[in-house]
Amino acid sequence: MLEVCIDSLESAVNAIHGGADELEVCSSLSQGGLTPSPGLVREIIKMVDNIGCKKSIYKTCLQCSCQSLIKEPKVNVMIRCWREC
Repeated sequence: MLEVCIDSLESAVNAIHGGADELEVCSSLSQGGLTPSPGLVREIIKMVDNIGCKKSIYKTCLQCSCQSLIKEPKVNVMIRCWREC
């Protein structure tokens, strides 16, 4: 099983094309990962839903093989608070 931590739409596209079984959506990976924005989560869920609909997963995937993807990765969202010391 391959779980990939992602913090952008580009990393989500790459992880899906690379065969990820699970996507862990977060932000600020350089700080160990924080809760991502709701907008990023929505866009990644749309990508995964497009796999089931046999559509390109993202607008930059017009000439790739997205329509042939059959595996929808599970989407996990990191929820972590962050405090300044």
